Amino acid sequence: MCQMSAQSNILIGIKTLIILIPLLLTIRFGVIHLYEDSEECPKDERLEFDRCSLKLSAFGVNYRMWQSANFPAQDLQLISKLKLQCQEVPKCFENVPSHCKETPSAIESFPMWCRRIYFFSGPFSKCAGKINQISGRNECAENFLDPKFFEKSHEAKCQILANNKECIHESVAKTCAKVMADVLAQHINTEKKIIGC
Repeated sequence: MCQMSAQSNILIGIKTLIILIPLLLTIRFGVIHLYEDSEECPKDERLEFDRCSLKLSAFGVNYRMWQSANFPAQDLQLISKLKLQCQEVPKCFENVPSHCKETPSAIESFPMWCRRIYFFSGPFSKCAGKINQISGRNECAENFLDPKFFEKSHEAKCQILANNKECIHESVAKTCAKVMADVLAQHINTEKKIIGC
């Protein structure tokens, strides 16, 4: 039994590496060398930007682990680390000299990723373990609860939130409880405002 569990963990680790290596290389080469030939951002001043980019890259690794195996992962140590990174990364980029600021595209999704971490580990945590069950029942719920929701275009996100709110509410109420469905409905309303739908 333990041997099966160990093999399962190794396979999950290998799958995670296959996903993470291209992501890390993209962030590393796309962000770190962004100013390599720039006269506006001298090498010594670029170091702060590079340091923040590495913090963003580390957050990306942890976020992918959190959403990979059994989304959302219930690893409290990982969740605590992600919450700390949600505070540290934006503060770090605030300290980058203005003439060296070129916001990496990954930072645009950063607040949405962090809101999702706080939501699934906070008010919705009692139902979070049933995400796969909820998503499997209705495509409408799957569209919103899918980890790739925030990678969709602005229009696609707004359409999902507008068209599927009642369906999502009903699906969560059946699987968890009405109180959890109400918590999710409130979260959807907040997301609509923040996204600008």
